[in-house]
Order: sequence, then structure tokens, then C-alpha cells
Amino acid sequence: MDVTIIKDQYFFSCMMCGECCTGKTDIYLNLYDLYKLCNYLKVDYTGDLFERGLVKPAIIENGSWIPRIQFRKKPFSFCPFLINNMDENFKLECYCRLHSYFKPLACRMAPVGRIIDCSAEETRYVLISPAAECPGMKSLDLCKIADLENELKHELEYDYRFFMILDAIINATEWTEKVTEKLYYFSTAGSFITILEKLENQYRASSVV
Repeated sequence: MDVTIIKDQYFFSCMMCGECCTGKTDIYLNLYDLYKLCNYLKVDYTGDLFERGLVKPAIIENGSWIPRIQFRKKPFSFCPFLINNMDENFKLECYCRLHSYFKPLACRMAPVGRIIDCSAEETRYVLISPAAECPGMKSLDLCKIADLENELKHELEYDYRFFMILDAIINATEWTEKVTEKLYYFSTAGSFITILEKLENQYRASSVV
């Protein structure tokens, strides 16, 4: 997929078409996304998300495994948190049950993605069309990266720290099912920052097997 580096601003407006919530879209989750999903569903253990079939680990380019929303297959492929509605003009509108706070970071940022270079400790923003025929990409509504950073300041920080954990694991060991469970199955009791710091301490101590 072609991407464009974003320096300061871009043009976009969500048209609620639902194209990015159907088909073969991959919605990857970080640790905070798992935490938020549990809060939304009122469960206190992230392992329940995997056991219910809402989330499934998927391998990415660097060899690590990241949780991904498991789309339903019938009557077509779609996100389990998608709601379809017909307005008074018989126009189909698509809503997200998780909007806005509980949405995964990838969805809240769309059409903006991030390239994180852990070794250089650098981040670049890229423009990625949420779907092949996304009508929002034709919008003339101006959006600014600075506004996005201000709105999602803490989530962006949590996401960066998540990828630093992944980098530490990849550099220390082979990825196994045990590593997946140790990283992604955790109690959501207490604050997320406490959970994150505990995981960071584990992997700084090379306790990854």
C-alpha cells in the first residue's frame, strides 16, 4: 500500500461509509487498546477477549505477534463493533460501538499511521487510505498533526512504549505462544500505567521466555 509522509497537515473527513470496518481491513491493537476493550465489555482479564474470539494474534513484518480485531465472517466480513443504520433519506450510515474513547488507536488516528523506529527512537506520520475507495480521502477538510498529538497524547505515548517492548522481545528471543500469553493476557484491575510499567520492567530484565 502506498503511503505519504505527513509533515504538518493533511486533508480528511470521515463519511461514515463503513468501508474501513469491512472486508480485509486489519485493525491491530496495542496494550492500551486491550485494556480499553475490557473496560467497554466490563471484563477484568484481557484473555477473555481472545477466548471470546473478538481478538486474535497476528504476525507482522518484524516477526512479532500483535493482537488484531477478529472480523465476523457472516453475512460478510465486518468488525464486530460495527453498527449499520439507515437515515431518513435511505442512506446507509455506519457507526462504531466503541466511538470515541474505546476505539483502538489505529481507528482513532485514521487515515494517519505511524512508522516507529525503535533503534533511532524516531516516529514519522504517514497518510494511509483507510479503505481502497475511502470517500473521506477526497475531503478538503484540513487536519493538523499537532491537533492529533494533543488529543491523543497519552495514547500515542502508550503505543510508542508498547513497540519498545516488542523491540526488546524480538532482540532477545524467538516469539512463542508463551510470549504472546505473557504479554497480552493480563488483569485490567488497577490503572493502565501501572500495568504498562510492570511489563516494561519485566522485559528490561530480559524476562521474555
